[in-house]
Amino acid sequence: MRKKCGIFDDAKFKTKNEIALKMIQEIFAKQTLNIKWIGCDGALGCDHGFVDALNELPAHYFVSVHNDERIFLPNETIPTTVKALAENDDFQWEKVSFDTSKGLRNSSVKIIRANACRTDDKNKPVKHTEVWVYIRRLPNGDTRYFQTNAPADISQTELHEAATLRWPIEQCFEECKSYLGMADFEGRSYNGFMRHLLFVIIAHFFATSLRLELKKTIFP
Repeated sequence: MRKKCGIFDDAKFKTKNEIALKMIQEIFAKQTLNIKWIGCDGALGCDHGFVDALNELPAHYFVSVHNDERIFLPNETIPTTVKALAENDDFQWEKVSFDTSKGLRNSSVKIIRANACRTDDKNKPVKHTEVWVYIRRLPNGDTRYFQTNAPADISQTELHEAATLRWPIEQCFEECKSYLGMADFEGRSYNGFMRHLLFVIIAHFFATSLRLELKKTIFP
């Protein structure tokens, strides 16, 4: 079956997170792009091995985490959760407007300096690298949690900008799946699937370039 589908003989199973990390590391190794931020969803952001590997790269990560993600506050020896920080009145909410693809969206945020939490070989929580905990509460009450290894002296304005970096990427995937057939491949070969993705990306690049040139919205 592997031979029929054109899968390489030396190909081995890798999880989604392992594939993503390898791709990111290969991109940095080529040194062809000037990358400052790496944005990830919760499936990657809660994978501590994945996140710790990002620490070795010359860029800052800004990752989504689940509400039970544990962190250490300064001078504290017992970890707490990011959800507890959101509910802690000692840390005040700040009103912020985000520029999104659908216009300005108002939110409330908390930005707190802390230490990431890991576990030792006895499964005991221990302090790890310093991070910013970035909590965003939407007008409908939904709360989103993030961590970033950005430096301690970074401005809040830059953190707010980093918080929006995933939106254009998600919009690209939505447009490619909804209008350009990214999710509609029905072949069986590995090479066929790779070519399909390549043509979709080229088509999206063309459509986006045309949209910018004409200053119009091609996709509804």
